[in-house]
Amino acid sequence: MSYYLKGSKTGLRQTSRLIDRMILYILATGMVTSVTALLAGITFCAIPNTFIWLVLCILEAGLYANSLLAAG
Repeated sequence: MSYYLKGSKTGLRQTSRLIDRMILYILATGMVTSVTALLAGITFCAIPNTFIWLVLCILEAGLYANSLLAAG
């Protein structure tokens, strides 16, 4: 999505600034949820006898919900 937004930039300063903010927002929300999912998978593989991964999965569900609500 950010690729297409970057390609649709116009010469107008205000529109370009808005597109840049949208790209930054998309990357920020996606990055947080992706890193949390990656950490949950790593902790599940590294220390499966503990439930640290479960805490990260619960946190991840909230992050996905917040990203969905913020995008709508």
